[in-house]
Parts: sequence; C-alpha cells; structure tokens
Amino acid sequence: MQIEIAEPGRMTQTGSSLLRLIQNNNMPALDLFVRESVQNSLDAGLPDSSYVSIQFLTGTFSNEVFSRNLEMISDGLLSKYGKSDYDYIAIRDSNTEGLTGPLHYDDVIDNNYGNLLKLIYEISKPQEEEGAGGSWGLGKTVFFRVGIGLVVYYSRIYEDDQYQTRMAITFVEDENKQDALIPSVKGKLKRGIAWWGKKTGENKTQPVTDENVINDILRIFGIKPYIDDETGTTVLIPYIDKEVLLKNNAIEYLDADENSMHPFWQSSIEDYLSVSLQRWYAPRLNNPEFPYDRYLRAKINENIITNDFMEPEFQIIQSLYNRALGKITQYDVLKELYSDNTHAEDILLRNVLNTTKAGSVAYTRVDRRILKMDYPDNKPVPYMYFN
Repeated sequence: MQIEIAEPGRMTQTGSSLLRLIQNNNMPALDLFVRESVQNSLDAGLPDSSYVSIQFLTGTFSNEVFSRNLEMISDGLLSKYGKSDYDYIAIRDSNTEGLTGPLHYDDVIDNNYGNLLKLIYEISKPQEEEGAGGSWGLGKTVFFRVGIGLVVYYSRIYEDDQYQTRMAITFVEDENKQDALIPSVKGKLKRGIAWWGKKTGENKTQPVTDENVINDILRIFGIKPYIDDETGTTVLIPYIDKEVLLKNNAIEYLDADENSMHPFWQSSIEDYLSVSLQRWYAPRLNNPEFPYDRYLRAKINENIITNDFMEPEFQIIQSLYNRALGKITQYDVLKELYSDNTHAEDILLRNVLNTTKAGSVAYTRVDRRILKMDYPDNKPVPYMYFN
C-alpha cells in the first residue's frame, strides 16, 4: 500500500498532540477502547436492524510479512521489531452500515463527508446521525494509544446497489522521538501522521478497494472477510503489549490482611474485554427489551457472551434496568430469589416537567449467594467488577 504523509500547515494537529488529546489518563486504556469502539458500532447500526453484533478478536501476526505492505516504513518496522510475531486486538461489527461516503475529498459534495473520511482522515468533525454523540476523531485517538499508533480500518458497505470493500491504514506517532518512523516530506517539518492506501496523486491516497489486496492483508491476521450480504467495519490494532495494557491504570485491591488481590480479568486480555464490555454495556447486552435503540450481541473471539455467561453483578444491573422499565424477562436473576426485596418506583416531580414522571428507579438488596462469592465460585466483590 502507498503512503500519504501529513504535511505541516496552519491549524493542524501533530502526532504528539493527538496522542495527548484525550485527557482521560485515569481510566484503563482497554476500557476506553471498549467504550469508544462499541459506541461507534452502535451508532452505525442498520436502520431496520433491532441489534448490532460485535466481536472482539485477539491473535498474533508476523511483523516480517505485515511490514512489507507499508511503503517507506517497512524497513523501519523490520529493524525495530525484527521477524518476530506480535499480538493484535480488533473489533469487528456487523449489522452496521460500514464506513460509507466518498473515498476522497475531491468527491465530497455539499460538505457530506461520510463516515469513512471522518473516521480515518478527520479530527473533531461532529457526528451528524441522530442520537450519536461526540465528534469523529477525538474518541478514536484511544486507538492510537492501544498499540504503537498503527490502526487498520477495513469495511464493507452496500451503496449504489452493490457491495463495496474498503481498507486504509493510519499511523500516528510522536514526531519528536528519535526512533520516529514516518519520514518528512521534502525536508519539511514532521507531523507524525501518515495514511496508506491507493495512490491518487503526489502524496495523495484513498482507501484500497481491490478485494485481493484487502484479503491478503486480512489473511496476515487470520481475519475472515465479510461475505454474502454482510456489511460492517473492523478496526484492527497491531503491535499491542498485552502485559502493559493489563497493567495500565489497574486498580490495586487489598484483602483484610492488606495483601494485594488481582481479579482474574487482570491476567487475560480476553477476560478483561469480557468484563469491561459487561461493565459499560450491561443494560444493552443481549437485551431485546432495551427501548432506546438497537441492543447489543457480542463475542470475544468465538465465545458468545450470553445472559448466562454474564457476571452476577451485571446480570443484576440488567434485571434492575428492565424492572425500571416495568419489564421482567426470562433472564431476570432477581425473579425468584429476591422478588420481595426488589423494588421499582416512579420518580415524580411537580411543576417542573409537562408530566410529573421524570423516570423510574429500581433497586435491590442482594447477598453473597447471588453474587457467587462463596464456594465453589469464589467470585470477587462487586467493587472490583465496577472498578
């Protein structure tokens, strides 16, 4: 794939400034990654679909093979990382519209950039979909912080009565570092930002649409292409350090004897992703009763996160959420054991809103049994699950 190097200009970001753009330095990077990537997928759900499917993928790839695809930094990657295999993490969604819109700025009409240009090439473009929050770009900077700054975007869309496939690669690095890989353009100052795709002019690219090229890169990571009537987006981050990610802002817990306690999810990327996903999206996960938009189906590699698979704390949260809506589902863990100890009440206000009801609150009191804290499960305390 050919390179396009961001050139210096007025009112432009540099790689070093982008890496500092998110000021949330307290939340673990994996939690930020889960929140940002899943929300992007939910915002892109197909209009006629009741749910969005996501799959977190982990695995290894060959630096020697992958680096060959990145013009002008392939030698640098090979010199820096050798011929070893490295870990990657990816999120793949389906039942979503994918990265739609023009492939290049020259094709933009009436300021309609589309999802593709906003996500891959822009910073701070506001979201335009109804119900979608934030700005394209600010949240995605967490992608650059999970690995070394390289991000692969792969998408399949249905547009103009046909399926189209697209792929581009972005690299954001601190241009001030001695071992920075992105070269300068004609001796100008470095910005530390580059893209790879299909060359369209001098130092200009657009996403690759050749399925043979795209499938060759997917094979490096063992990721299957979208087929049949599937549409969606896969965001892939290579060169991650699992140990560093698991330690990033990890909260230290102490037992009664002041000894450090390490919950099981701090030892495995896959377990961490599962718990984090439940932590932030428990009301929406496998919950067709979720009333405000599409609900969420999720897998970690090939393991489906079913209602029965969820941790007790998050089963309770989902049950309470549904009860606040006046619904008791077949997966309600409070139904039998705690029917007399669970309550849902309306929040009533006077002379404030057009209606006196501002919402509902549901609450319960549970013991160690339902939290599975006793033998043989020995689950951690709720405070650890909730961070």
